[in-house]
This record gives sequence, C-alpha cells and structure tokens, in this order.
Amino acid sequence: GTLDEILNNEERLRYNLPIVYNKLADWQMNLFDDPEGARQSLEFIRKNYPESKAAQLASQRLASMDSFDEASSEASDIDETYQQLAAESAEKDQLKGPLDIPTASEEDTLLINETAFAQCINRVEEHPDSITNREELAALYVSHANEPVLAIQQYEYLLGMPGATEKQQVAWLNKVADIQVKSGGTHEEARATLQRVIDINPEGAGATRAQSRIMHLSIEIRAANKKNAPLKLERHEEDLGLM
Repeated sequence: GTLDEILNNEERLRYNLPIVYNKLADWQMNLFDDPEGARQSLEFIRKNYPESKAAQLASQRLASMDSFDEASSEASDIDETYQQLAAESAEKDQLKGPLDIPTASEEDTLLINETAFAQCINRVEEHPDSITNREELAALYVSHANEPVLAIQQYEYLLGMPGATEKQQVAWLNKVADIQVKSGGTHEEARATLQRVIDINPEGAGATRAQSRIMHLSIEIRAANKKNAPLKLERHEEDLGLM
C-alpha cells in the first residue's frame, strides 16, 4: 500500500517518518483511545530526530498530554504544522509522492471531531468551573456544531463566575460580540455586548477598544455578512447570446 511505499523509500524516509508517527499518534489518541501508544509514537520522533522541528513539536504535544487530556482535532495547530513540514519537504523533492499519508478519510475526520466534542462536553460536566474546558466547548459549538447560542452560553457562564478578572471579562465579551457578528446577530445585540465591556471599566483600555469597535460595527457586520453570503453567479448578456 501507500504506507509501505513511504516506509520503503529510503530517500524520502527521513522526513516522511515523523509525519507518519505524528498521524499515528492522532489515531491512537482520537480513534483508539490509546494515550500511552500516542506517547510512544511521539517519543519515537523525539528520540530519532533530536534537535529537529519535528522533535520540538513532538515535545510540545507530550507536554500538553501531561498537563491535560489532549482532545485534538485534525485542525490543530500542531497537525497543521506537520502538514506544512510535509509540504516543504515535497517542494525540496523532485519526486512527487504521498507525503501526507496516512491521511484520515472524511469519516475518520468526522469521528475525530465528534469524539473531541463529546470528550469536551464530558469534561465540562465533570469540571463545570474549568475556564479552559468552557472556552474549548464554546469554540467547538461555533466551529463544529454551528450552535452560536450555545457557544455564547459558555461565555455567559464564565462571566458569571466569581473572581473573573477584568481582562478575562473583556476578552469573553469580545468573543461573544465576535460570535454575534459572524453568526448573523443584529447590530443592537453586538453593540449591547460591547457596551458591557465599557461598563466594566469606562477608563480602561478594553473600554477604549470597545468604543472604537462600536463606531465601526456596521462595517464589521457587513464584512461578515458578505463572507457568509452564498456566491451569486452573475449572468451577462453575452452569456445568454443576447449581444
């Protein structure tokens, strides 16, 4: 198979192998629930490619696994970086080949995303006051579930927690405004959210930025609507033979 081609091609093996083992770690974490196997795959990269970019990234993943349960998706920054490494390797090699193999199928990707989503919901249920978990769930509600209202609920929960700093509250309210703008919310809704930022500390830097954002809110909403609008194909007279 294609994987055999990669592993048997010694010329390409030096930069293919870290990508293969990184993808294997993805599968072990997300499909097979085997964190120990994933650790071994990442340790292989770190030991066999010392002082390389791949080893550095493997070390980062291992560190993140030590600090909390990793629930990564195909679109994680680290995975994208590995894909970039693969692309760079391909450019340097005249022989074109299956650099980013093994590639997860659409079904694999869907399963990984669903798994990450379910794991995140479970973590929020177990640790409802975890800021990291709530923020991650909010992001997944936007990107994966397309549920902006539920995403906003996560930030509102965080905003209601005692002890939240001014900086955190400002950041969360701006996230809420982002969601409102990008999901088709009204000008009034987004403006009210940004006004809440100002009300926290009218003299603060966050209030100044919120005031500026309110002034340009119409432009921001128009840009978001334009980006979300379906592409309309213009039909010219010459296309219809009416010249």
